[in-house]
Amino acid sequence: MSKAIHEKLDKILEKLRWIHPDVYSFPVNSLEMDSGIHFVPVKDIAYITSDVPEKIPFKLQFAMADGRLFYSNLRLAQVEKKLGDDPRFMRSQKSYIINFQWIRKMD
Repeated sequence: MSKAIHEKLDKILEKLRWIHPDVYSFPVNSLEMDSGIHFVPVKDIAYITSDVPEKIPFKLQFAMADGRLFYSNLRLAQVEKKLGDDPRFMRSQKSYIINFQWIRKMD
């Protein structure tokens, strides 16, 4: 794919994201699957953390609203950049990005 086509597709996807914010997703892995990549919709992510147990060979953990966990080797800064100005997400600490949509209580 040429660079011009790639840039045009990026612009189209960015516009779609604002029209329908749940169009985009993140590629993730599951510890239960043998191979392949899952794509999780951003709307279903409860929080993302770089505070991953040492025994897990990934840099990030994606905690889904339904309790499932997925993992990625992306960096938290990359995820934060992709989320851009999405009002549902905020970096609450150095190692966490939370989705306000799923917060039910704060202490």
